[in-house]
Amino acid sequence: MIKKKYNAEIWDTMQYIFSDFNDHQIHCVINFDNHIDELCLKKSLKKSKQLFPLIGANYVETFFKAYWQEGDFNVDDIVKIIETKYPENEIENFVVSRTYENIGSQVLLLIARSEIKDSICIIINHMLCDGAGFKDYIAIVASIYSSFKAGEDIKAFEIGSRNLEAVFNNYNIFKKIKILSSSSKLSKYNSKVSMVFDKGTEKPFIVRQDIDKGNFIAIKKYAKAMNATVNDIIVAAYIRVLDKFLNIKGVPIPCALNLRKYVKDEKLHLTNFTSNLICDLGEEIGENFDETLLKVKKTMDKEKNKYSPLKPILMLEIIFKIFPYKIAKYIVMKNFKNPLIAMTNIGIIDNEKINFYGLKVLDAFMTGSIKKKPYFQISATTFNNKLTLCINLLVL
Repeated sequence: MIKKKYNAEIWDTMQYIFSDFNDHQIHCVINFDNHIDELCLKKSLKKSKQLFPLIGANYVETFFKAYWQEGDFNVDDIVKIIETKYPENEIENFVVSRTYENIGSQVLLLIARSEIKDSICIIINHMLCDGAGFKDYIAIVASIYSSFKAGEDIKAFEIGSRNLEAVFNNYNIFKKIKILSSSSKLSKYNSKVSMVFDKGTEKPFIVRQDIDKGNFIAIKKYAKAMNATVNDIIVAAYIRVLDKFLNIKGVPIPCALNLRKYVKDEKLHLTNFTSNLICDLGEEIGENFDETLLKVKKTMDKEKNKYSPLKPILMLEIIFKIFPYKIAKYIVMKNFKNPLIAMTNIGIIDNEKINFYGLKVLDAFMTGSIKKKPYFQISATTFNNKLTLCINLLVL
């Protein structure tokens, strides 16, 4: 039987290159109030492959191109069920697992079952999608599951292009030239500033800190009073903490930017449409938190109105169009500087979109890749007005 092939996009390859810096996985944990129907969940995962076939594919590299090739997809191999009195421990052990792009599957799932309720942990290869795409994929699985349980027809989803051309379709040649000629702060990635780590362990780990509903609502009120965003507040706090503990004056913070705002259609783009904004306050970060926040807001607002986040993406697009895959990959690996310190705000996890029929979601969070020393990143997600901050590390 001839196996189907699917295009590998530029950011698929970029995430593959990032394996030198992290495990390029995205992790999600959802806690329910009751037991999930594991047979229906497996059936839903299998059905989801029709909409997103890459979850069962393998990454293949040749000199001229890279592509995804249909692989073996046995849902019983990717879904693990553990009955335990301590589901939190099982989730903690499983959440640092990873997929392998060359041997599939690109999704793993654990059901940690206690006497009265379940928690699930889902891991996906970051090569397939970013945080926004992962949220959409989980929403698809939840919708299929709910349709099966209710005995209804499966809702239709419009799946959009994975190609970065979807971001640039609305720009003519003159706008693209303007983007390429714009200033970019990517050189700030190589700031030489890194965290100082004590001796670590051989096992990766995730440190989680929740900001409860009461405190988070107070933060939102403060943000509104300062005409800022919650993301601005997180960045400001991050900068001040780094300034205090690293004893330095200002660290440029790359902050992940969802490029879907540049895409005009309303389809689900299960891919990596991501770039970075660089928040660089310089050495004068402000005497107090209010001052730092205002500086962050001013800097971020200015960056959001620039073309600079689009420039590196367009450059990658051009490089991979001009050169054969292996040469383009070598050029990028030689010149790309991965930020030593960064932040990603995956955003709101919508309770309605992760609605598994008959189950109430008690808690949910997502977090990005596990960074290898000396790389360091904070990730943030929000669920039901609770903010979760995570740091994922492998410190050998």
